Amino acid sequence: MMKNLGFDKLFRRVDYLPLEIFRYFFILTLILQFYSFYSAKYLEGGIMAPAYLFTFQGFSFLSHTPEGLMKLFFALLLVAPLLMLIKKIFRVAVLVYLIAFSFFFLIEQSYYNNHFYLIILYTAFWLFYKPEKHDNKITIPGWLLFLFQIQLFIVYFYGGLVKLNSDWLFHQEPIVTLLKLNAKNISFDGAGCNVFIINYLTYGGLIFDLLIGFLLFNRKTRWFGICLNIVFHLMNIFMFNFGEGGDIGIFPIMMIFTNFLFIPAETLRNFIQKLGFGSQAIIPPGKVKHTTDESTSPRFAKPILILYLALQLLIPFRYWLIGKDVDWTGQASFFAWRMKSYTKQCSIHFYYQSKASDPKKEYFMGRTINTMQINQMAQHANMIHQFVQHIKKDLKKKEGIDNPIITSDILIAFNGRKPQYFIDPNFNLTDAALSNFSRPNWVLQLQ
Repeated sequence: MMKNLGFDKLFRRVDYLPLEIFRYFFILTLILQFYSFYSAKYLEGGIMAPAYLFTFQGFSFLSHTPEGLMKLFFALLLVAPLLMLIKKIFRVAVLVYLIAFSFFFLIEQSYYNNHFYLIILYTAFWLFYKPEKHDNKITIPGWLLFLFQIQLFIVYFYGGLVKLNSDWLFHQEPIVTLLKLNAKNISFDGAGCNVFIINYLTYGGLIFDLLIGFLLFNRKTRWFGICLNIVFHLMNIFMFNFGEGGDIGIFPIMMIFTNFLFIPAETLRNFIQKLGFGSQAIIPPGKVKHTTDESTSPRFAKPILILYLALQLLIPFRYWLIGKDVDWTGQASFFAWRMKSYTKQCSIHFYYQSKASDPKKEYFMGRTINTMQINQMAQHANMIHQFVQHIKKDLKKKEGIDNPIITSDILIAFNGRKPQYFIDPNFNLTDAALSNFSRPNWVLQLQ
């Protein structure tokens, strides 16, 4: 069965050069990401300042990490990429970076970004990068290069699938609203209401996401796909200036660098020689061992590869278990490549009472969490549920209220619609139940 699926071809050894060149640009991406964090004061304002962190499910223990350890992990986000340039300790440095970056990724949901998730996956792939010499050529298992390539295909293709909805296709939302919100950041006047720009980003973006992976994988269309990929992401940089608050961030730059994964090794080698460098100008990390076997992958590599790809293909579709309007409820939005699928303008307030006859008092969130956390919480039912549990504990500790009544006033303007209530203002949120596999009945329907 494996032969019928063509898996045997993936376990033949291939030239290491495309992945080796991409390695240097990937390291540059990590350094740029550190600069983005540092310039935005991510550690001080985003992680250390809030009294409460929205950790991912199962990782609440991370919120109690000592300050000194947080600072160490943050420093490693710069030190580890630099150490990755030292070939003898490349994989050790990769593992260090993977731990440090994953720590910050998991400790606060509010800063979730799809390219952060992609960085973690790509960093993990590098742990398997161990070039060997076969038939006088430096080679790697074909499945490793394929893994980098197919992961990129999944990012793009699933990013296109999520756009196949009425808001995107017929109302051109959230593009219209995003352009209005980012009008001050767009690099030329009138873009916010320019019909061509709106159509380009709406329908051009949809077609690009759905087709670019196929163009890059096909030998006949590869160079067209590479040129299209570069132009598309340069346009995004030009128009959005990396995005307000780092929303786009380094994503366009990293996507441009991934083109090296699809350029044939001989083309890259000839280009290097034309620049005046010898064939040994690009040398892989570590000591290159000789092998006489065309495939040196362990036996468990095939089932693990199949399992990984199955998870990547299936996890984004978990919203089927929940039902429609997951963008409205904020469920299943992580780890699913749902990029730019909606926009929400929110206002949120919480109130509490010790008993129903008491007047409502507002719970001031600004003493506990920052503006970014507040805005993201208003968009995700699971984060609201999580914060309500914190409010209950906080009220018991500070005011001695054992069974408070907690209500909310949450208004959301979804994809250009008029603001509407997210939750019934009279609903006691302490009665709210939450499941990963169903829509919360306390969230009102999108109108």
